[in-house]
Amino acid sequence: MNKKTALKFINVVIAILILSQITTGLAGKLIGKDAFEVLHKGGALILFTGVIIHVILNRGWVKSTFFSKG
Repeated sequence: MNKKTALKFINVVIAILILSQITTGLAGKLIGKDAFEVLHKGGALILFTGVIIHVILNRGWVKSTFFSKG
């Protein structure tokens, strides 16, 4: 899988996980404590991992934007 395809995939995954975090956060009392623990807290760990992968795949942009000597 090339970088462009990987970014397209991870961006969709991150978007879905963000929506999941919002939904479970707002409906936390409705879904029960056990479901909340799995969905919200587990989803947060997966989202964090996805964001790290996203930053790694965009390291060239991050480097040129934040660490350039311009």
